[in-house]
Parts: sequence; structure tokens; C-alpha cells
Amino acid sequence: MAAQLAHPGQAPPGANDMSCRPSREHPNPVVLLNGFASTDTLAWQTLSPLLANDGYCVFSTTIGKTTFGGYGGFASVQDSAREVDAFVTRVRAATGAAKVDIVAHSVGGAVAFWYLTELGGSQSVRNLVSLGTPFHGSDLDGMAGLLTIAGAADGLSRVCAQCRQLAAASPFLAELNPDPARVPDVRFTDIVSRYDEVATPYLTGLLSDGPNVRNEVLQDRCATDYADHLQLPYDPVAIEVVREALDPGRGGRVVCAVVLPAPVGTVN
Repeated sequence: MAAQLAHPGQAPPGANDMSCRPSREHPNPVVLLNGFASTDTLAWQTLSPLLANDGYCVFSTTIGKTTFGGYGGFASVQDSAREVDAFVTRVRAATGAAKVDIVAHSVGGAVAFWYLTELGGSQSVRNLVSLGTPFHGSDLDGMAGLLTIAGAADGLSRVCAQCRQLAAASPFLAELNPDPARVPDVRFTDIVSRYDEVATPYLTGLLSDGPNVRNEVLQDRCATDYADHLQLPYDPVAIEVVREALDPGRGGRVVCAVVLPAPVGTVN
């Protein structure tokens, strides 16, 4: 939040060096995608510099901007996916890489999936790592029904196309059809928290089992991790899973900390 307030619209540390050339160890640039009502500045202050220090070429952009200043995640999935297409094309041209890896928070993962299946993105992406993505829709921890009763649901859907599209039982979910078998050459790693209060129920963030799918529930690794939706891009366990997904040779490393719900954070 401090970074967003001090430097709105500025890429996170380590990101968007167009002179970066991928190494043999990490040949795929990593593209970071924000979620709802967020920016790349808000989402990636931890992961971006860490991956850059790991030796990756890292790139970030804020997708889905509409009328809320620099905040993204409001435009339709289709419009946002076209932004991803253009950005990935730019990154590949700058770096000379044949493919990229994508790490996406929240609705950014659904946008990335549409890009893979509907815009030919599977030819340009090796890994899609999602953090709390409502692939199968979200009931907002039961709040969706209350918003309807209160008459606020229609107003929210008018200003947030993605909110409408990714709501539980939305007709759009059949169009999205988040079946990883549709793009068998892409590897999927799906990371969720049982304490997610936005992408709910939390199982919405998991894709069906398959040879190209790895599903991770944070609490299966670390019972003391109470990270919620907004904490996922900063959570130490989630970050370790991201690093393993991008570098399978890294191997599993035991990471477990006491992570309390926001705004308390991590206790080491």
C-alpha cells in the first residue's frame, strides 16, 4: 500500500527491464498479472524483486483498467486477455524468448486462462501459476446473495465486468471452461488458501487433476498459515510454491511460518 501511495503506476522492484536477457537456467521471462481492484505495484512488491534476484527476467503490467484511475481488474475477461496478449508479445520481442511463464493473482488467473485458450496464448506460455483464482466462480463467502438482496449486485456488475463474469453460476463460466486438458502443453500450478474470503469456496481455485496440473492448498504444507486472499502474493509458503513451479529442479523446500490474517501478517 505504501508503494502504491508513494509511486502509483510504478512497476515493482526488479520488473520491466526491457534489456534483460533470459539465462540458460531460466529461459522463460516471468509475467506478473494483478487481480481485482489492484495494480502491479500493489501485488508484486515481494515476488518481483525475489524472482529477479533468482535470475529471472521479470515483467509486470496492470490489466483491466476502466474508470478507477490506475486500478485494474474491472474490465471484462476478454478485454483484459487482449491486454495480456499484447504485453506478452512485447515481452517476447524484447527478450527474444520463445515462451513466458505467467504468475497471476485472483481474477488475473482467469484472464490468463482465456488468453491461453481463446487467443492462442498456449503457444507462448509454458507455465500458468495462479494464486486464489476463482476459475469456477465465487460466491464472495456468501456475500453475493446478500448483495443481491440489498440491490447492490447490479450496480457492482455495471462497474466491474469481471465481477459479473466470475460470480458463482454466471453463464460466462461455461464459456471460460477452465479445463486444463484443453491446453495440455501448458503446466498449471494452482495455489489456494482455506482462509480465502474472496475466491470462495476456496476449491474454486483448483483445476481438475491431470498430468499438467499441480494443486496446492497452503494449509496442507503449513497448518499455521492463515493467509487470506489479499495476502497470497506475499505469503512465504505460496511464494515458495511459485518458485518451485517456475523451477521444477528447485525441489520442495520446507517453508512454514505463522501467518496471521491481514493486517497482522507474518510472525517469524
